[in-house]
Amino acid sequence: MKRILPVYSIESINSPFLSKYIPPMSSPNVSRPLILWWVKRDLRIRDNAALSAARQTAGEQGAALAALYVLDDAVAMHPETSMHHARMIDPALDDLHCKLEALGIPLLYARAEMTHVIAGLEASGWQVRSVHSHEETGTAEGYARDVALGSFFADRNIPWHEEYRNGVIRRLSDRERRIGIFRRRMGQDPLVAPASCQNLPGQAELTMAMRGEFLDPAGSLADLAWKTGRLLADLEDVAADPASGAYAV
Repeated sequence: MKRILPVYSIESINSPFLSKYIPPMSSPNVSRPLILWWVKRDLRIRDNAALSAARQTAGEQGAALAALYVLDDAVAMHPETSMHHARMIDPALDDLHCKLEALGIPLLYARAEMTHVIAGLEASGWQVRSVHSHEETGTAEGYARDVALGSFFADRNIPWHEEYRNGVIRRLSDRERRIGIFRRRMGQDPLVAPASCQNLPGQAELTMAMRGEFLDPAGSLADLAWKTGRLLADLEDVAADPASGAYAV
């Protein structure tokens, strides 16, 4: 399959292309608050500022907490993405799933654009209160996606908090301040893994929804549940395979 990179804008990111997650036709009457940890390139549960902030927000707001990994076109259709990446990320998501399960946090996965996932969650009766991720330093397509998503989240009044994860300092107007910020960041003690989320309001219902055991069928999130091999299957038709003779270096 030929890879076609998307051109992200606030208009294009709302168009229903290449989304495998379709919101339910009917919506439940109850809306349950949900905090999302958007998993990007950092799959650790320790020393992860985005996960720690999401757990704190969920506790303060009395909301359920879920982790979300989105395989969107900015990643799947990028020429740098290969099956080497898929063979590394898929088992890493398996490991993350096991660690999060011990904390009572479900791992959601979608081969879709973030906008479709948010719409699907809301249609299923889960009101996204805030999104937490790290500041990403990656491709131009990923940057364009994040700019468009910033407008999308703002339009829906969903706070999006981006936490630092390394020495790169984004949106810095005065470079003279960089060394001081860098030293403060690097001098902080590592963050511990978050506390269990099993007793958070709505967490039990969220776990049931992930298993497809929800009483209201419209509230089921079983299609978003992580399963081993999902990312591999979603990339095998579009990502180049360095192990094959057809791969061009």
